[in-house]
Amino acid sequence: METRVDFYVLAEGARLNRERLICRLAGKAYAHGKRVYIHTGTNEEAMRLDDLLWTFEDIGFLPHERAEDRPNPDTPILVGCGTEPQTATVLITTAHPVPAFIERYERVLEVVDQDPEGLKRSRQRYRDYQARGLSPHKHDIPGAILPQAISIGARRRDHDSKS
Repeated sequence: METRVDFYVLAEGARLNRERLICRLAGKAYAHGKRVYIHTGTNEEAMRLDDLLWTFEDIGFLPHERAEDRPNPDTPILVGCGTEPQTATVLITTAHPVPAFIERYERVLEVVDQDPEGLKRSRQRYRDYQARGLSPHKHDIPGAILPQAISIGARRRDHDSKS
């Protein structure tokens, strides 16, 4: 199995911020029966995402736990910094550099906003994935997010663009 890497690039002035799009991607993967690990670069970011996963949906929340808290093995979404859960199939990463353990995931998702330093780091990670023999896919997310613009379940080629 080859790991599929997807970069979701938010347009300047996009309605959704980076962390909300991470939650939306986790929710879509969960809706497709996937187990998700959100791997952050800092504990503070993991805490923000943990809080947001409880509140970002108006009518509910996404079932999740912090990976460092010895979570229930049936928890579908884990959020952590510096851990490597063994149960997830989708990795959403905000960490730099690319985590060493990406090859055991079916999908790796990266969310990029227009912050100049973040763009620089994401371009480096893109090249790092290529150096590992992977072919990252880039998805430009417009200012107004349309639900069909984000694909997790089936692999959709119509939204892929070459970088």
